[in-house]
Amino acid sequence: DDRIQLWENNMSLQEQLEETVHGFVIECLGSRIGRSPHTFESRPIWSAMRETGSELWLDTGSIPETSDLWVQEFSALTTNNTLLNHEIQNGQYDDLIPRAAQLLEEFRLSQQEQLLEIAFILNAVHGLKLVHEFDAFVSVEEHTDLANDVSRAVATGMRYHAICPERFIVKIPLTPAGLLAT
Repeated sequence: DDRIQLWENNMSLQEQLEETVHGFVIECLGSRIGRSPHTFESRPIWSAMRETGSELWLDTGSIPETSDLWVQEFSALTTNNTLLNHEIQNGQYDDLIPRAAQLLEEFRLSQQEQLLEIAFILNAVHGLKLVHEFDAFVSVEEHTDLANDVSRAVATGMRYHAICPERFIVKIPLTPAGLLAT
């Protein structure tokens, strides 16, 4: 009976964590959530490609690089932890990381759990920025630490989906557990 109560308390703590992180991610974008304020030109070559039934993705999460390349015919962007790290190294998230760490303090996570939550927050916030800036679908990638954990991979994928169900596409590591999670 004590074990069941402990499990229920842990679940409610996990749910509180997820709800808190979800709210934090949405708050980070504030009024910028919604359709892009930008209009993009059309290019005949890309129109011809779209007419073949192809979806046109840019394999970048860099907002400046995408701004130089994006046209109406593109539909999606992809980002991953390596590409996101480039944005972090450029200082784009210098203020967000300490705020996220402070937010997570009350949950008394292990260092590894805190790292995974901050990675989740960064991917979600950056993905939402890309959705907003380019009116695009965005693939967000789960952390490789989840590559062999089916239940955590599923739970994390559902958390990404809950943040932006109409535009996020969740990438899961290609492992046996990842395939099962998918």
